[in-house]
Amino acid sequence: MAQFSSSIANASGHSLTLDVEHLEITCREIGSWALPYGLAIIFLWFGCMKFTAYEAEGITPFIANSPLVSWWHKLLGVQGTSNMLGVIEVTAGLLLLTRAFAPKLSAIGFALGARAA
Repeated sequence: MAQFSSSIANASGHSLTLDVEHLEITCREIGSWALPYGLAIIFLWFGCMKFTAYEAEGITPFIANSPLVSWWHKLLGVQGTSNMLGVIEVTAGLLLLTRAFAPKLSAIGFALGARAA
């Protein structure tokens, strides 16, 4: 891989050098940590919201017309179905948080999150 760098002189005459390859690696490193932890926060947040009556009523039309979980609606009711989805989303979020010390569990969290979303 070719190494690219750019040099720019600022107002005081000092040269500012930008190493594009180093910047690319740094962005990848930041992204590889920001993505799973950002998703974990979102899953935890949305999952916890599923335990509120407001959110349960808000997702009712989606649940009632879903071919995958409409039977939950009939079996568990509105709040019970919302609670079940909340448990799945919170579990996915917690599993995503295990990336640093249990990457395989985190991968399960990604798969579970893909199914929940």
